[in-house]
Amino acid sequence: MVFTNNAHEQEWRLTVVRTHNVHQLKQEKSWRPIVQLAVDQQPFPEVMLGVDGQNPNLKTTHIIHDASHESRVVFEICCQAKTKKKQKRRTVLARASMTLGEILVRQDAKKLTEIKLTCQTSAIRRLSSNGSGNSTPTRHPHLHVRLLPPPSITLLPRRSTTSTDVSDSEEEPLTPSSDRALSETLSVASEPVEQPSLAAETVLRHRKRKPKGYHLFSGSECGSEDSRLSSGSFQIDAEETVPFLEPESPVRETFVGEHGIRHWIAGSFLPQYSPDRFSVLSQHGSSMLDIISPYQRLNDADGFEELERVMRDLQAEWNYAGASLIALAAIDATVFGLTPDSTFAIDSLAKRSVAAGGLAAGLGLAIDVWLILQYNCADPRKFQTRALGVFDNYISFCITCRLPTLCLFVSTCALLLFLCSVAFAVWPTASVVVCFVAGFLVVSQYLVWAIMRGVRAIWRGMVGIFMGSVTLWRGMWDVGGREKEEGERVEQKT
Repeated sequence: MVFTNNAHEQEWRLTVVRTHNVHQLKQEKSWRPIVQLAVDQQPFPEVMLGVDGQNPNLKTTHIIHDASHESRVVFEICCQAKTKKKQKRRTVLARASMTLGEILVRQDAKKLTEIKLTCQTSAIRRLSSNGSGNSTPTRHPHLHVRLLPPPSITLLPRRSTTSTDVSDSEEEPLTPSSDRALSETLSVASEPVEQPSLAAETVLRHRKRKPKGYHLFSGSECGSEDSRLSSGSFQIDAEETVPFLEPESPVRETFVGEHGIRHWIAGSFLPQYSPDRFSVLSQHGSSMLDIISPYQRLNDADGFEELERVMRDLQAEWNYAGASLIALAAIDATVFGLTPDSTFAIDSLAKRSVAAGGLAAGLGLAIDVWLILQYNCADPRKFQTRALGVFDNYISFCITCRLPTLCLFVSTCALLLFLCSVAFAVWPTASVVVCFVAGFLVVSQYLVWAIMRGVRAIWRGMVGIFMGSVTLWRGMWDVGGREKEEGERVEQKT
């Protein structure tokens, strides 16, 4: 195969088709990869892929101007947080760098180039650990792109070493290429190629001997060949389609117009439907759930490190809640054992409070023990799997994980009501004063805020009434003045 090359004249078209095995770089059930690319350190618009790694809009291409086969393209696979708090924060999971010439060399029969991605440090740590320190085999992530070169780089069919007629032959089909396409040998003809006229629409090529060639992108055998490369024509001894990658040596080859690059459509790479598993709650519902639970922390976790921190915080909370519930249950059980003729009188309100507090303490203690048995001996990966549950979200877990603390709050309030009831029966005045002072100190900031808002509203109302009165008085004054002027005009006319 022979290519004519005259770079820097027209535009290159690059299309990101899809990714493979990149979802293992981030420990989430579903996320959308973002492909960022730059050509010679010049950024281009990013491409948001689907949750299955495919490009939903293959018609969108990146047009690269003033580029050559030596222009280097840098690909970065990023992920973005789903919450507004971390919306601008992006994490680079993998990247790759390759020149346009290398991308064109590696294209297969489907005009696709497979680019292997290099995982970053954080992504490598996620791939090499399953939460307990055991290594697990993973498939290497890679990216598929399609590159359409400018018309100045045109594909020609390979001919035999003797004189042949191109008009009677057809272009050879392309075969899938791989990494060895970069190491194909270039042969240099010792004599110039005889070129017939364009009217014959043929390409004649003669070669008498085959000298030792050299490998592309290497320094072997290239110093002695420079003098001959600038004046000869080139024959690539390979069945794959390999572009000519030396802009300094022009190629004097004529070619038939119908052997250009054809456009094609790959139906097998069309995007497929994938459900969105994270749009379960509305924005207000998610905010309310985040107030009482670590919902956003679990959804925004970028790896096992953040999940482990959430798990440790919840385990500490369950341990403290369990110890407190045991103490409250013991107090309620002691109160149950008081006889009616005890020192303090216990009325019906106190009895109901003790019953409610004991019930909440027992229920919270049972839930706390179940959560400890379920999650205390789990590693971060197992914790994530169990927390997601059957509906593949953290909603049910976030509601359940705070039940021991809620039961602790209810039991504490019930015990407080019991103590206040008994104390009020013994000393009413002191009970009311102490409860009022404690409640005022707790809600003092809200009372001050309400007073400030009330004063501001009253002031605005008074200012509005004053301005309205002034406006009404001015209107009445203007109307009276106009009536007086009209009366004077009538008198003057009469």
